[in-house]
Amino acid sequence: MTRAAVLQEWYAPFGGSEQVARELARVLDADLWCLWQEAADGTPEGLRESRLASMPAFLRERKLAMALTPWVWRHTATPVYDLVISSSHAQGHTALLPSSPDAVYLSYVHTPARYLWSVDLDPRGAAWYLGPARALLKRTDVRYARHVAGYAANSTEVRERIR
Repeated sequence: MTRAAVLQEWYAPFGGSEQVARELARVLDADLWCLWQEAADGTPEGLRESRLASMPAFLRERKLAMALTPWVWRHTATPVYDLVISSSHAQGHTALLPSSPDAVYLSYVHTPARYLWSVDLDPRGAAWYLGPARALLKRTDVRYARHVAGYAANSTEVRERIR
């Protein structure tokens, strides 16, 4: 029997990516994990959080959490999984669980982080002083995603952004 996990970046109960992650977990009878949840109401039963959830709130600020994502997943104790699917709109696709290095990793991408890769679409990362951090995060994004066996995009536009 295949044991599966679905990983969501942060869990905001009424977000579209969270609904996709919840449905993937339901259909696959998979464990549902997130870096942290932002509100308790509307949270699916059995949602598990990474160790980032117990850290000070300033570490869960979304832009900082994006930089921490690869490290956090690589240091989160989980059961052993055969299949891991990330639901990604930032750096969720970089997740690699220490308990499951040989699992098949797939990523459902809602969009690559626009403020990192497409500042023309999302100017939050466009400031000149963010250039060095953005360049470092881009290298990290590519480097830590090499283990992913396959990507699914939720639109042709997103597929082109991934390319």
